[in-house]
Amino acid sequence: MLQRLRVRDFAIVDRIEVAFASGFTVVTGETGAGKSLIVDALGLIAGARGDSTWVRHGAERAEIEAEFAMADSPLASGWLRQQELDEPDGACRLRRTLRADGGSRAYVNDRAVSLATLRELSTLLLAIHGQHEHQTLLDRGRQLQLLDAVAGHDELLGTVRATARTWREGELELDRLAKLGGTDPALPGLLAFQLDELDKAALEPDEFARLIAEHRRIAHAQELIEGGQTVAALIDGEADGGEAQSGAATRVARALAAVQDLVGHDARLQALAASLDQAQAALDDASLELARYLDRQEVDPARLSALDTRLGELHALARKH
Repeated sequence: MLQRLRVRDFAIVDRIEVAFASGFTVVTGETGAGKSLIVDALGLIAGARGDSTWVRHGAERAEIEAEFAMADSPLASGWLRQQELDEPDGACRLRRTLRADGGSRAYVNDRAVSLATLRELSTLLLAIHGQHEHQTLLDRGRQLQLLDAVAGHDELLGTVRATARTWREGELELDRLAKLGGTDPALPGLLAFQLDELDKAALEPDEFARLIAEHRRIAHAQELIEGGQTVAALIDGEADGGEAQSGAATRVARALAAVQDLVGHDARLQALAASLDQAQAALDDASLELARYLDRQEVDPARLSALDTRLGELHALARKH
């Protein structure tokens, strides 16, 4: 039963609240007083379409809220439980907002729902009859709902509903399997060919990333060798124009020897000597590691060509599949 209706910024209405008692309620008033607006507001709660023209001039949005007592609405109560929209206190609040920019929102117990969901629930709570409007009592589905509500066989209804759902799912699955049987007879052969193609490619995990990294190294092998030689010369020294040029390692060694000669005169230089000693050891390690790196580097046109071919195959498979 409808208990309370609140309307705000709707058409010419600023704010009204109507409480309905049990039994027969009559709303009276002069022509133009706004009686029909109450019915229009209930129509929006029932899921009727609305637009920004319903929003009162100067307001941001119109809002209609209706509260229902559920004692005489077992179908609606069951629907709320099924949709997980029920409240512990058994309350049922429907709310609809229309924004001045044309937007619309619907709520059931303060949870946002679609307009279709609001319309589905409202048919279990409201029946609006007018001279030129559809009579819900003539609707076969509504007649069955009323009959089931009077009979009170909720458990049996649940069993029938579950059985019907299983039947529909079975029909859908049967239809799906029947369509599979009617597939193009060439499709299994095509799928087998594509699978064989992928098997022959012998793809490995992370292969693409590894091939890209190797391709980058070999493609830039000459640049890596020349750069490594430049770094080695800066560490160990090089001959330029016939004159020996001392590298970083040689200069650090000279600095260490000079500091060690002075430590005997001032012990505070011991920490500096230790730092230079560590620097010399680090440079020696770097020089050794760089020499090993340069020994492993080579320009390999054959391997680069093989990588180009394999990467081309992988790109072709990726585009195809």
